[in-house]
Amino acid sequence: MAQIKQSQLRREDFHGKEALDKFYRTYLASSGMAKNIFVFESARHACQRRSVRQFFEEFFQGLLRQ
Repeated sequence: MAQIKQSQLRREDFHGKEALDKFYRTYLASSGMAKNIFVFESARHACQRRSVRQFFEEFFQGLLRQ
């Protein structure tokens, strides 16, 4: 995460699944927390960000038009 912050690039330029997987393996795998719970909670917190909400609203509006 420090590298992402230092690079000044948008988070969208990085592979989120790989980052979540590496974070989970490094810090949480030994805790007993199931990976799917970690991913779900990460998504739940991320959806509170305005940019994430806007992305998905536009994404689903586009799907509904088709």
